[in-house]
This record gives sequence, C-alpha cells and structure tokens, in this order.
Amino acid sequence: PDLDSLILNVGLWSAMNYTYLNASYGFVRDLSGNSAQNISMQLVRFYTPDMYPPKVQSFALDMNTGLLVLTMSELVKGSTFSPIAVVFQGISNATLSPLSVYILTASSSAPSNTSRKLMVQLSSDDLNALKANPLLAKSISTTYLSIESPAVADVAGNPVSSISSQSAIQASNYVKDNSNPTLVSFGL
Repeated sequence: PDLDSLILNVGLWSAMNYTYLNASYGFVRDLSGNSAQNISMQLVRFYTPDMYPPKVQSFALDMNTGLLVLTMSELVKGSTFSPIAVVFQGISNATLSPLSVYILTASSSAPSNTSRKLMVQLSSDDLNALKANPLLAKSISTTYLSIESPAVADVAGNPVSSISSQSAIQASNYVKDNSNPTLVSFGL
C-alpha cells in the first residue's frame, strides 16, 4: 500500500533528478536509541529505475458473469491490456491437448485504471466459446491460463512476465456457469 501510493505518484520517482528524500528527526533510531537527524529535501545519490516485470500471481474466473480477475505482483495499467495475449487451457501443458486451448479475442476488455487486480470482462463471443468447448473451463481442474509478455504492463512500462503454455497456472477460484438461458429473440 505505501509502495503502491508512491508508484501512483509518478512525479516522485520517474527519474533521479525528481527523487528527493525528506525525513523528520527520529524517523529511525540506532541500537542505542539515538535518533537520526532531519533530512530536508535531499536529492537521492543512487537511483535504480523499475526494470522488474509484473507477474500474474493468480487468477479467478466467473463463468456466470464472464469476469476474469488477474491478481498481479505489482500495479499494472489496465489501459495497456491486450486480450489476444491471454490463453485459456484445459490442462497445464497445452502441447499435450491442443484442442483444449482458447485465445481471447480483441473484444474482451479491462478498465483503464491502475491496480494490482486486473478485472477483464470477457466478451460474449469469448465467454460463449469457452462454454462451448467441452475441454475448457468446466471446473477448476480444467481452467488454466498462459499469457504472453505484451498482455499488460506496469506503471514503469515493463511488460508482464510470460506464463508458458507448457506450464500454465491453474485458477485459484472458479465459479461454474449455472445461469439458465433466456430467450432473446425468435422469428416465424
């Protein structure tokens, strides 16, 4: 949370010339109990920009609402999301069962906010394609995800770490489709 607040304030950390430290007397004490002196708007001496890619820590899928929630290791920008880099798999290693693979289309979307949870709304085409495939997303045991690097980026622009189709991650939470169909239209 403190780190997230800092990251969201890009002006504080975007380059060495913009990064200062200000700390009040007593912000830290040594082992003898002596307080550190004030530090007043001192330019940092060493600055290392964020070069670490975010990682997908887990994901959840709700087959009723079509909501895919990716939990990330750090803040990501939803505006950078590319659904065509997200692949659902029925098993961990897609090379063993190529029929149990579905790549999202460009019609699925995520809000443009910055968050550790990327909320992806599957398009009706994507959700129906998953529901139609008997090898995919029928239970938590048939819901795996692989992801390519351009899928989303963090605030510093680092693309997400890929998850190989040969070692996809299993859903941490899954909600089965239990909605009754409704008639939308008919013709005579």
